[in-house]
Formats: sequence, C-alpha cells, structure tokens
Amino acid sequence: MSFPESDGLSSVPLRVSRAIVFVDVVESVRLIQHFEDDVIDRWRRFVHEIRSEVLPALGGRMVKSVGDGMLLEFTAIPAAAQATRDIHRRIGRYNGARPPESQIHLRQGAHFTEVVVEDFDILGKGVNVAARLLTLARPGETIISAEFRAGLLQGLDGDIEDLGECYLKHLPDPVRAFRMGGTDPLSGPRWAPSFDDLARPVVVVLPLAMEAPTEPGLAVCAALSDDLVQALSHAEQWTVLSRLATAALAGRKLDEAQLAAAVGARYLVRGRLDASGSRPTVSLDVIDGKSGDTIDRLSTPLHQDSCLLAASQWTRPLVRGISKAILSRELQIAHEAALPNLPSYTLLMHAVARLYSLARADVLSSRQTLDHVVERHPRSPEAHAWLATWHFVQIAQAAAHSPLGDAAHARSHLARALDEQPSHALSLALEGHLSTYVDGDSRRAEQLLLSAVEAGPNESMGWLFLANLYTHSNRGSEAVQAVRRAATLSPFDPMGYLQDLMAAGAYSAAGQYPEALVHAQRAVQANALQLTGWTQLIIAQVQAGLLEEARHSARHYLSMRPAASVGRFLEWHPARGTPLAQSDAEALLAAGLPR
Repeated sequence: MSFPESDGLSSVPLRVSRAIVFVDVVESVRLIQHFEDDVIDRWRRFVHEIRSEVLPALGGRMVKSVGDGMLLEFTAIPAAAQATRDIHRRIGRYNGARPPESQIHLRQGAHFTEVVVEDFDILGKGVNVAARLLTLARPGETIISAEFRAGLLQGLDGDIEDLGECYLKHLPDPVRAFRMGGTDPLSGPRWAPSFDDLARPVVVVLPLAMEAPTEPGLAVCAALSDDLVQALSHAEQWTVLSRLATAALAGRKLDEAQLAAAVGARYLVRGRLDASGSRPTVSLDVIDGKSGDTIDRLSTPLHQDSCLLAASQWTRPLVRGISKAILSRELQIAHEAALPNLPSYTLLMHAVARLYSLARADVLSSRQTLDHVVERHPRSPEAHAWLATWHFVQIAQAAAHSPLGDAAHARSHLARALDEQPSHALSLALEGHLSTYVDGDSRRAEQLLLSAVEAGPNESMGWLFLANLYTHSNRGSEAVQAVRRAATLSPFDPMGYLQDLMAAGAYSAAGQYPEALVHAQRAVQANALQLTGWTQLIIAQVQAGLLEEARHSARHYLSMRPAASVGRFLEWHPARGTPLAQSDAEALLAAGLPR
C-alpha cells in the first residue's frame, strides 16, 4: 500500500512559540461512574463558557476538548496564566452546594514551547511536557515549566513555588517545575516597591505605544519612554519607576487601578507615539492609579532628531504638565478629606503648596498641616526639614516677630532631621542657606551646600541655595550654572517663582542684565506676594536702565511693606559689607526707597 506524497499539506510545517495549557478533571472516571448525567451536563456547559467567554478575551484557542479535559493554546504567557486562574475560579460555580464527592475539581499543566500548529491540533514534544506537568498538580493547582515561569511575576500571577527538578513519566531528563497555587493572584506583588507613609507619590511611566507598531518604531518608543523617565526622575516630589517595571505586564488584561496596584504606583503616565502625520507627536494621559481617572491629557510634537536631544529639551513641557496635574490632584484630595484620613505625602504636598503661596491664611494653614505631619512622623527628616523651611519663609517675608527666634526654631528642626539622617540633602541645603542668609558665613554655607548636592544631586533646593551663595560671593557664572541645574530638577509649580528669583540674582551677578530682568519679572508675576522678588525686580530694572519702572515697583513694594528701608535691606543682605551689597543698595535708593 502506498501513500500520496502530497495531500495539500505544507512540506515544511510552520513552527511557532505558544503557551500550552492542559486542563484535566481530577478523578474523572469515578465522577462519570457515579454521577454521569450531572457531570456531563456541567462539563459541557463549563467547556462552552471557557470557549465563548474566557478564550476570546485572552486571545486563546481551544485546540480540543475531551470528556475529562481540554487542550488550550495562547500566544502570550500572561494571557495563559490569566486563563488558568479563570478556569479554576469558574469551575467552582458549577459545583454549587453539591456534596464534596460529586464536585468537579481541576488540575492544569502549562508550558511555553515551540510547536506545530494545525487547525485541530498542535504537535511537538513540548505538548507532552505540558501534559506530564499536570500530573504533579493537586486539585485547584497549576504546575508550570521554567519556560512558562519566565513570563510571570511573583505575586501578580499567584504565589509561585519552585518545586525543583522533577522526573516525569516517559521523559528522559528531569524538568524544572513550579507550582502556581491559588485561584487568584495575590492582592499585591511581592516585588512591588515598599514605601513608607511619608514617601513621595510613586509615578510609573508605561512604555509608549504605537497604532501600528514596527520594530524600528518600538525602538523609538523605548528611547522616548526612557527620556521621559529620566526627566521625571530629576524631580524630588515623587519616586519614578522605569518602564522596565511594567514591561513584564504586557499582555495582561489589567485596568489602570490593577496596574497601579501591581507596581505600587499612585500615578500612571500612559502614552502613545503618533507617527502618521507630517510631524510625530507624543500624547500622554496622566492617570490617578487609585480611581483609574484620567486627570490630564498632554501632547507635544517632536523634532526629527528628538531622540538625539537631551531628555529635558523635548520632555520639559510634558514634565511640567504632569507636575501640575499631580499637584492639583493632591491638593484636591487634601481639601476633600480630613487630616487623619490622608496619606502623609498628600499632607506634605498640600503644606508645601500652601506655604509657597505666601498668602497669610495659606501660610498659617501650612503650619498646622506641617505640625500634624511632624506629630504623625516625629522621626521623619522630611517633615522636620519642611517645618524648618516654614520658619525661614517667615524671616524672608518679614513676617517673623523675632527673626532670630524663627532662625533658632528652624535650626532646631534641622538638627532633628540631621540626627535621624545626616545625609538628608534638603536639611543640609536649608542649613547652608541659613548660614548664608542669617549668619553671613559663606565658608560654612558652601561646605554645607556642596554636601547637600553631593548627598542629593537631584535636590533642587541645594542647587538653588548654592546659586544664591555664588551670587552673593560675586561668582556670577557659577551661580548661573547652579540655577540652570536647579531648573531642570524641579518642575514643581510652587517652586517656579523661587527658581526665577534665584536666576535673576545669578544673571545680575554675571552681568547679564536683560536675562536678570526677565527672571525677576517672572518671579513677581508668578507670586506677587514675594517681597524678595520685588526688591530683585527693582534692582534689575535699575540695572537695565528702566528707572521709571523701578520707581513704580518701589512704590508697590512700600505699599506691601511700609516699614521697608535700604538700611533694613542691608541688615539682612547675605553679602553685607561687600561691593555687591552696596551696588544693590544704590539701586534701591535710586528707585526711591528710604535710606
């Protein structure tokens, strides 16, 4: 008897990688023997549910179904893992209140392997491995291979237990096996980052997507995603997780809240690259991970060479938009809930925003909130540092009844902070600024500020205060470099006017008067209650030859601070007794401030 050489089949079968899942009914022979009609009815309905509801949603295919099992295939391991969980969970509904002896229980085996896929079958030695793995499973369990395990995350995909190398029937070599126990994933992954209650909110940047992905396009998306992470990571207001933290979640049917819980994030940044038009565009959604709400949508066009630019050059508008969205949401949360019910980072962001508004009621509210945070976390360096900042603002705004008393209170809190964490960058920066502003000790101030930026290179306050020190030490070019560094690190909106204030002084010291004027104008436009900003604007206007504008600004300043005088200005000038201080004083006198 001879067989035809060709019957329409391809001479070279197509091999593809697939996740293979075998589903087996435990004690099927006994169940059929004693409960035949009921078991068959339940099994038929269950198989139909899996075929019509579970598999289409997860991109799976039922290769075959027999009287006591199923053979399933999936293109993605996460989808297959989700299916195994759904299968175990759904079978429970078909048992109802039946006695234990008539209940249907399942065991499953899963392997990721290269197979030959046909319309009604899948072929390959890897299929046998999946079939043998399920023999190790107890009722309600799934046993998986090392190849399948490589695509899973501990905790998110269940509690995965390493069984070591196991010998399976008819297989010559041992197989590394893992038990994926339980019918549902754990509530939180064991690998998710752990942050204490006072930590900054956690932001995760998801990999940028494309409408019609190509290999070169996905490479561009990865590079742009990393640029965005780098830019966001400069800010001290949050902790940023990289796109690699979520890369392993691809293929899972998770909504925003589930995804945020999986990676321990408070906010998600989800985006896409649209390359269909004449100019590629990156669009982002900023998402509240707790509620799943989109709190802002942002977009920016890209230049052809954006991937070659420094991250801050194309990401700056996006980072500022993300900052504003997160701050607005945190302030909204703070307004809507009582203090004891709020996470400490929300309280801290609320207090900082209120403090930097400089409105008297806001400043008092900020003090109450900071006191509450310190009471909640008496050993927190961050809480003590910001309470020290509150006292310094009192001095700078001439609101302190006793400036030296507020300086002492600030130092007391900084001492507490540095006792707990000697390398706490913000506390070192504030201590250095007090040495500049209150003590006039530039040598000690520089030592502290250099220690601050060494301990926390991304702490923008350290660079701002270092710029201020260089400004008043007549080191203008160094001051400009430091203030530029600070500006790239903190897109946090309440700090914007402080950056412009320090920049105005730095550019003035460097002799770049037009730039100094621009930043001084921005500082008072951003916050018209900032007294130091007005004195800097008056000086910049005089330096730029705008004497009439300087006199107008001086009149406004005196309306805010009637007791102001050039003598009092010099009393608190960080460079008092130097030519710089004398030059500033002459500018104020020329604008009409009393001597």
